Amino acid sequence: MKRMFLFVDVQKDFMNPNGSLYVPMSYNIIPTLQKISKLSFDEHDKDPENVEIAFTQDCHLKTDAEFISNGGQFPEHCMKGNDGAKSIIDNPEFKGTIYTKRCTDIFDSKLGSKKFKKLIKENFFNEVWVSGVVTEICVNHAVMGIKKISPATEIYVFENAIMHLDERAKEETFKTWISNGIHIAHCGL
Repeated sequence: MKRMFLFVDVQKDFMNPNGSLYVPMSYNIIPTLQKISKLSFDEHDKDPENVEIAFTQDCHLKTDAEFISNGGQFPEHCMKGNDGAKSIIDNPEFKGTIYTKRCTDIFDSKLGSKKFKKLIKENFFNEVWVSGVVTEICVNHAVMGIKKISPATEIYVFENAIMHLDERAKEETFKTWISNGIHIAHCGL
């Protein structure tokens, strides 16, 4: 059985209270993310052919359209090469693959990750386990994109390892996921 552990945008600028685009309360899910990452590293060590560890990450340039300075809605964040773009997960031996994007949607045809899209298209994953931020934005794009490309993949989202910006938007996102056969799971590690 092929399985992927997907960590969406678990970066310092989003998850550190001093980050330039901090997601309120996201710091609180870091211990759970650490536990999931340890589990995923252990699973990968046991069966590297069938366990994929993937990290999506914002990796912006000053010219990116989503920035307020360029007419967009967000302040500068996760700038290529800056500390804020680094993962908040403790991963000293670095296991996994980073897939960078310059927009909210990892599957965007221009600014998303062609490599991540290819990974999903060319490898049938029986299961994908998802965590990260922001529930109703980047996590949702990743989850729905995987479901669109690989409808038979069972997708599980750890409800206690994601964080949202808006409670109502989170609830609507959960409804959409459930209606599309996506599972809401709880990490009990």
